[in-house]
Amino acid sequence: MSVTSGSSSSSTYSSSSLHSFHSSGHPVVFCETCREVATDTCLAAGKHRKHKLSELQNAAVSQTERLTRDLKHLRNTVKNCGNIKQRSTGAKKQCKDVYESVKEYIDGQYQELWALLEQNRGQALNLLEVERETLQKSLSQLEEHQKTLTQVQEKIQELENQQTTDPQALLDEIKKQQECLDIMEKFFSAVNKEIKCGDSAEGMFNGVRLRALEESVKNIVQKNQELLPQPWDFSEAVTFDKRRMHKDLRISEERMQLILRGCPSNQTNKHTATWCSAVAGQSFSEGQHYWEVDVGGSRSWAVGVVEQGWEENGLDRPLGRDRTSWVLESDEGDLVALHSDVFSAVGSCSVRRLGVCVDCDKGKVKFCDVNSAKLLHIFFTRFSSSVHPAFSLRHTGRKRSSNLTICKLFPRSENAYLEEEEEEEDENSSRVNLRTSTEG
Repeated sequence: MSVTSGSSSSSTYSSSSLHSFHSSGHPVVFCETCREVATDTCLAAGKHRKHKLSELQNAAVSQTERLTRDLKHLRNTVKNCGNIKQRSTGAKKQCKDVYESVKEYIDGQYQELWALLEQNRGQALNLLEVERETLQKSLSQLEEHQKTLTQVQEKIQELENQQTTDPQALLDEIKKQQECLDIMEKFFSAVNKEIKCGDSAEGMFNGVRLRALEESVKNIVQKNQELLPQPWDFSEAVTFDKRRMHKDLRISEERMQLILRGCPSNQTNKHTATWCSAVAGQSFSEGQHYWEVDVGGSRSWAVGVVEQGWEENGLDRPLGRDRTSWVLESDEGDLVALHSDVFSAVGSCSVRRLGVCVDCDKGKVKFCDVNSAKLLHIFFTRFSSSVHPAFSLRHTGRKRSSNLTICKLFPRSENAYLEEEEEEEDENSSRVNLRTSTEG
């Protein structure tokens, strides 16, 4: 059973991340179209023109009734889900079993890879040692033959001066010395062919076999470098920044989920931004960086990177229409890559989990479908400043909310929980102190 992105861990949202459209004026009526209180200031500005309006008292009653109906509908939806506890228990067990199975498989594959590399390394070192021994043996033979040549010369001189009465014995000795000469002739002729640099040491050893071995190892490393490192080796803990997001957006407490509230179709007009963008708090200026985004909560989204300062021109504009943003955009499921308002069709692809990899040094931005390991698009560029992860959601006129969720790529340590508890205690303590000082 798959769990949707709007899980309980992300169901609480920071009040500081909610940006009201009407920040000034006195509340006058309730806008049924926008489902919010309208002030005299916004009415005077014509922001609710042709909208359905009602008195605040009547609106309170009707909205309470609507809330009750929505609760009833939610209960029916939950009821249709069946025994949630039983399903959850089964899903947890399945998750545990799959986790253990995949962990065992991954560990086994790496063990096998390490064994193959260790075996290859051992054999390469063995060949290296054999070549060293062969060279040393050849050099020793050279020295021995040099000594033997001196002895043969002395023996031949003795034969030249020898007066013998036994010709047969002399001929046998001459034959023996001739065989020695033939052996040494072949040996020194072979040595002479190998020598290219006179009497230098380099001429005695050309190292062809060792260089071939070195080249083979180099090829092995290059082949592995084509596969490694994988993008996840450069994983980053990316989070949303409430100071760099459109006013219609909100974020979860842990700053990992971006929400755009749904609206009726007649609200999508010139007073409401079509695209609502957000820029992450992290920035990168060198090296490689990787993060993943669950885009299953929306059909119209954009994910990518922007250069430093992009948001200064407004967050109510789409990404990819200028020279400082590079994104992959989904328009109701149709994917396009965008930069400088130039579209590159990626095709219709059902992406649920999107991977983004940025190489600041080489100027590359890669997008991939994580679940299928399919590369979707690569931008080749040159950044003029540091870059931030960037995100957009589009108003489509639907009543349902849409969301993007940054995926966690690091396990949470016990220290993280302790730090959060300490921060919560500090906040509670600050509230108590503030309340005490106010009452005093």
